[in-house]
Amino acid sequence: SSPTQTPSAKPSTQPSSSPTTSSEPSQTPSLSPTLSSKPTLSTSPTYSPTKTHFPTLPEYEYKRPQRVDIRWTPWDNLDRDIQIEVSEALGYNRNNWNNLKTNDVEKLRWSDLSERKRTAATLLGFDKWSWNCWINNFESFSWRQLYEWELTPYLESLGWNSQRWNGQNGPPILKQNSWDDLTSEQQESAMQLCFYKTSYDELNIVEYGLGYPISRPAARFVPWANLDSEMRATMEQTLGYNELSWNIPGLNPMELKGWFQMNDSEKRGAEAINCTDSCWDCWQAQYNTYGWQDLVNRGHDEAYAALGWTESSWCGESGAPATNKRSWNELTEQEQLNATELCLDQFNWDQNSLEVNTGLFPFIQPPLRYKQWSSLTFGQQQIAMTALLYKEETWDNVGTADIEMRSFDDLTDFQKTYAVELGFYEKTWDCFQNHYRAEPWRDLSPDVRVASEILGWNQSSWGITKPTPNSYDKSWDTLSTEEQAAATNLCHFDNIWPGGASDQLVGSFLQEGVKSQAAQMLPKAA
Repeated sequence: SSPTQTPSAKPSTQPSSSPTTSSEPSQTPSLSPTLSSKPTLSTSPTYSPTKTHFPTLPEYEYKRPQRVDIRWTPWDNLDRDIQIEVSEALGYNRNNWNNLKTNDVEKLRWSDLSERKRTAATLLGFDKWSWNCWINNFESFSWRQLYEWELTPYLESLGWNSQRWNGQNGPPILKQNSWDDLTSEQQESAMQLCFYKTSYDELNIVEYGLGYPISRPAARFVPWANLDSEMRATMEQTLGYNELSWNIPGLNPMELKGWFQMNDSEKRGAEAINCTDSCWDCWQAQYNTYGWQDLVNRGHDEAYAALGWTESSWCGESGAPATNKRSWNELTEQEQLNATELCLDQFNWDQNSLEVNTGLFPFIQPPLRYKQWSSLTFGQQQIAMTALLYKEETWDNVGTADIEMRSFDDLTDFQKTYAVELGFYEKTWDCFQNHYRAEPWRDLSPDVRVASEILGWNQSSWGITKPTPNSYDKSWDTLSTEEQAAATNLCHFDNIWPGGASDQLVGSFLQEGVKSQAAQMLPKAA
């Protein structure tokens, strides 16, 4: 049967000092033994190494090193100086960087790298243990060494034994299988050897990231400004995109449609970006038009369930899971991998912009909000008045409208739609409109919480209706550099700072790109 159209909340659209004869001594510490019947998969975040206890040797614990994320960053997203360094020292280029396991340097273990190569690898964030695991996957070590490090149970789970590993009987049949052909236990074993689907199947990281089920449609992720005029017109006419809804994933209502709900014109638009049928449902809609039973029937429920979703929360009968409010970097490694199975990555999970942010603030400023009322078109004024309840006076005096005391989540669906028409979405509304004060303290990101504390807030004093700290009585120019940086992280700037500069917006201030000397001194928010 076709998927249901039940609406659902959308997720914010991964040595020991024990004796050894090896030339590569283990770096994992020795701890008390714990017996396990099989290798286990850790759900700890990537910044905390996984711990797995082995059944074979006593008093040994293997710690898988943390993932070095830069190796999973596409070549074109690397800084130019990093590209030059890895090219000159490690022999990488765009092709063998993006296609895992194709550079001969990845066949070398750390001890075989020259000093120059080790220096470059260290700059990327690798050390001996992480290089041998995440780059070499221990493939250059003897069975005896791996036995001493207690890695052989994982290899045995994948069909290896000492004879096959040493090249006497040929590789196991499993070596010819793809990642998806492995059992869950075998995938867990491979992960302990620092494999993901992309590295195990030797796929392209641009197309498959940590292991997308469907290759990433490249044409969909070209910034709006870089599309040719014909493509922009096609996207506008067939799929209803504009610059904002194209650059920010999840803003176009079309992305809440499943393929089966689209008309012929819309499907032609999807064909223009090479994303139809299963690609559209995964990359554009993340299966949000499916009912829970449809997810079960198609095998997508497990990934959503691992992210905390249940049939009740999916259907809107109970609240969304805690993961829905977390940033990508706050997810555990396993949660990131489950999100990856739903065609979610850091870009669309965090609702980042395809447009490069060159400004001072965490997000690109919504330019319409900082135009004077008289500079808005009649249509924009009507939206501001009827949907968001602005008047000319409250529009021109930032922070005085009742609507600005509400978080984006507290707006009605009708108001959210028209807020987007005026250039807002959740991140920019909550930052620029009320500077997160409509959000509970517990929901603030670590960066926002630190910035708020610098300005004098704490958990008990925080709130949109609470008195502001003394720092808000200072003029912008008398704030310390640290306070100015904190205020900037909360999307304040001098012309709208409560303690000073002007009582009313100057229309040309942002339109002409004018910034005060103090604002220019501020570091860009992380």
